[in-house]
Amino acid sequence: MKKNDIVKYNNDLNKLNMSTLKDKELELFYAICLELKEKGTDIITIDITEFRKEFNIPQVNKKRFNEYLENVQDKFLSLKYTLKTEKRIKKGTFFYDFDADLTTNKMIIRVNPEYSYILNGIVEYYTQFSFAEFQSLKSKYSRILMPKLAQWNSVKKLEIKKEELFDLLGVPQSYLKDISNFNKKVLKVLKEDLPNVFNNLKIKPIKNKIGNSKNQITSYLFTWSNKTEIKEAEEVKTLEISKKIKTLLDEAVKNPKLELLEKPSTIEYLLKHYEENIIILGIRQLLNSNVKTKIKTRKYITAVLDNIKEQENIKITVKEDKKNIETKKEIEEFKEKEKIEITADEYNKLLDEEIQNYIQEAKKLNQNINLEITKMSLRLKLNSKYKII
Repeated sequence: MKKNDIVKYNNDLNKLNMSTLKDKELELFYAICLELKEKGTDIITIDITEFRKEFNIPQVNKKRFNEYLENVQDKFLSLKYTLKTEKRIKKGTFFYDFDADLTTNKMIIRVNPEYSYILNGIVEYYTQFSFAEFQSLKSKYSRILMPKLAQWNSVKKLEIKKEELFDLLGVPQSYLKDISNFNKKVLKVLKEDLPNVFNNLKIKPIKNKIGNSKNQITSYLFTWSNKTEIKEAEEVKTLEISKKIKTLLDEAVKNPKLELLEKPSTIEYLLKHYEENIIILGIRQLLNSNVKTKIKTRKYITAVLDNIKEQENIKITVKEDKKNIETKKEIEEFKEKEKIEITADEYNKLLDEEIQNYIQEAKKLNQNINLEITKMSLRLKLNSKYKII
């Protein structure tokens, strides 16, 4: 029998009450439907050995297995089908014959010919679902309810009256009065099992006032949504960085305030707009400075790097051999300026002056400033030039 296939049948089949069947018997029922689908025949022959293997029937003695088969036969032949219209009420059994021939090791199952339309010539008003997904369900209650929900998969919504749901699932009538048992032993199982097939499944009890009594549960509303489509992964960009930058970044991201340097988009921007030596000096400066608040945008980082660029001290020397002048070589050496030693009071005074000057310039240009970021940037600027003693 095929397992990775779609079970498909006329919606009328959902009128069968299968509450007497166990989970493996339910699986056999839909396996038969799968095998007979669009075959134009009402008969299926099943190898008993294969049947035992596929449906995990325990290796019991012959007598017990025969009793099991007889029990399955009784249940299948008792599945009543009811057809109701305004002018007619018709009842019959879905299965016409169930012959287990133990000498040939074959089971021959025949569907009532009057209901052959249920599995053949299906073009509208049908239910379909994955047989593999059906098999994945762990609970008998889930397996009974799954086809019913699948019938309404186009609208993804179904309300079932309380008594009808109890009858459909075959739960004890005592649960009607003791709803806590139903919630614990049935509803909880459905909520855990069915979302694996019906995405984001929700089960909502609907309450209404009956007579003079308080609001009581009269039905259950099942809702679910489309499965989220898995989009193809976009092409992954690769950023090449030097070992020096990698080492500094690994150290920087240990500080929660510098987590922004962990984002590939931040590194990509820095590599695009700054030379490597400027980035290295900038990260070192951030590591050595006392950053008080978490850096949330790259604006602060770029301000630090721009400040370093402005303070570069580049010397260009030209070495010539007057006797053999054949080539000229330009050598650029970056030297970090020696820091000037000042007291804490002098440092704070300079910082206040820098802040006031910055504010005045911003006012002239009619620009808004973030005072905290401005202070942090100016501290870094002073730290690169002065050393507090």
